[in-house]
Amino acid sequence: MDNKERNCLYQVIYAISGVTGEDGDELVETFKQGPMEVDKRDFFEIIQRVESLFDCTLDMNLEGPYLIHADEIVTKITKLNV
Repeated sequence: MDNKERNCLYQVIYAISGVTGEDGDELVETFKQGPMEVDKRDFFEIIQRVESLFDCTLDMNLEGPYLIHADEIVTKITKLNV
């Protein structure tokens, strides 16, 4: 992971933490084990915050299950060259 991806990951974790109220370090540990399941409202709020933060549109599965994959979000953002 290069510096751009690492900085992007930190910002994504910060956005998720702002919605869920979970500590960033705890979120990192959670994502090491796989995706994080959230309720529908939190899912949409997280995606909205990340899209606002990076001024982009993420093409996410809006039908559920509502899983947040931090690495997948970072990959999408870096591919957009944001």
